[in-house]
Amino acid sequence: DVYKRQVQGAIVGITVGATTERNGEAGLLAEARSLEVGGVTVSIDTASLTTNLDARVQIGNNARVDGTMLSISAGQVQSVDVKMDAGTIALVAGRQGKIDVEVGGKSAIDISGGAQVSGNKLDIRSNNTVRGTSTLSGYSVRVAGADVSKHTVSIKPESTITITGSRQATDTITSAGMTVVQARGDFGTPGMLDLVTTNDIIYTQKNKITGVAGVSVTLSTNHLITDGSLSQVKVDGAFLRNAFGDVVMAANTRGVTTTISDLLVVSVSSFSKSDSNNDLTVRNSILIDNSSIEADSILALAGNGKASDPLSTGYLLANDNVSFTLVGIAQIPDVDSGAKARQINTVLIDGVSSSGSLLKAQRNVRLETNPSTLDQAKVNGTVQVIGLNLNPTAKLADGVVDTTSSKVATGAATQILSLIHI
Repeated sequence: DVYKRQVQGAIVGITVGATTERNGEAGLLAEARSLEVGGVTVSIDTASLTTNLDARVQIGNNARVDGTMLSISAGQVQSVDVKMDAGTIALVAGRQGKIDVEVGGKSAIDISGGAQVSGNKLDIRSNNTVRGTSTLSGYSVRVAGADVSKHTVSIKPESTITITGSRQATDTITSAGMTVVQARGDFGTPGMLDLVTTNDIIYTQKNKITGVAGVSVTLSTNHLITDGSLSQVKVDGAFLRNAFGDVVMAANTRGVTTTISDLLVVSVSSFSKSDSNNDLTVRNSILIDNSSIEADSILALAGNGKASDPLSTGYLLANDNVSFTLVGIAQIPDVDSGAKARQINTVLIDGVSSSGSLLKAQRNVRLETNPSTLDQAKVNGTVQVIGLNLNPTAKLADGVVDTTSSKVATGAATQILSLIHI
């Protein structure tokens, strides 16, 4: 935290970070292993893991931060590995296996309360990286009751930059008490003012279930959801300025998630079901309310990063892989599958404030959302039923890529001035 302080230097770095990675491997582990033989009650096995880290930089209460090259960053890397391996033999009541994973956490930069941050090159970034695997393995032999396996994963990292102040319609950047983020420069050496938030998610979860000589029910549930993931730049009642360069605001997400359901069920006389679903939904937003932004060019990019960044274009890839083989059963199985890739990209100016913002550019104003043309959602695999007439095969669902959830909007009082184009 930087409050009522002055930080000044040629090169200034304010950085906070958190990690659960250890020597390139997952630092957060959860494992459960068991084998039960000849029981008469339900065998219950559970593995769970929850993370909610907070990495935050706060600059406020009239603090002054000044540097020729100024870097402010908040980031975290979460790496998790969850495993459950359980077996049951000759149980009467059955087996239940369960994995619950929730990966949360916030990386945040907050500038407020009349703070002033200035320099020639300002690089302000918030990042959240998630890497993980979780595997539920179970087998049951001569189980008279139900074999129920449930695997749920929720991934919802938040990366945010929030700049707030008390700007009124008559205020200028030099008015007392204003929150200001400003880049200096000249014609020979342009200034730089970048505000970039990024979420980077790669996760694989797997159910591998084998049931032999059961007489009742086999159920497998394998669900992954990322709804709640947020990458956001928010400017409310503040001043941003780069008189000799661009102001770039970018909120971006890369997501690659895979669900794998691998089931083999032999000689089951009743009902079998595989329920697999991969919902890869993320939010990227640029929110500007009652603020003044001046630059050569102003770029507000939801779903994309800065052009020179390694991850300059956000994209989503959701995979749902199903392999379901049943031998010698009495009825056709029930199979649910699905994969969805959905970016909710928003550039919203004065969606809350009625006072109106001023965006003034000597060249261009670019308000852009990612069109999701790189996103993919795929459902792959086979369902085979051996031992029934006609050997029917259940149909898997089609993958869904949602390209309809993005928008750019301005308020009635918003002023956008550009000498070239918008």
